[in-house]
Amino acid sequence: METEYSQRRENLWRQISEDYVVVCTNEEATYSRDLKHPFRPNSNMIYLTGCTRPDTVALLSRRDAAMPGANLPGG
Repeated sequence: METEYSQRRENLWRQISEDYVVVCTNEEATYSRDLKHPFRPNSNMIYLTGCTRPDTVALLSRRDAAMPGANLPGG
């Protein structure tokens, strides 16, 4: 079953010629040594994978696009 995230990734592959795409999330920010700033996930990561965790990297592969759910949430 195709999800909105896998459809978005398929759309990405139709628009670019590269075989791989790396998407990184933001990290949790700390101010004044102990004051944590609220985490805001990277919009591209959310759009393509649905992942909202900090310090995450997604390596998207054109070859793996044919394998829905290849280690991605909502895949």
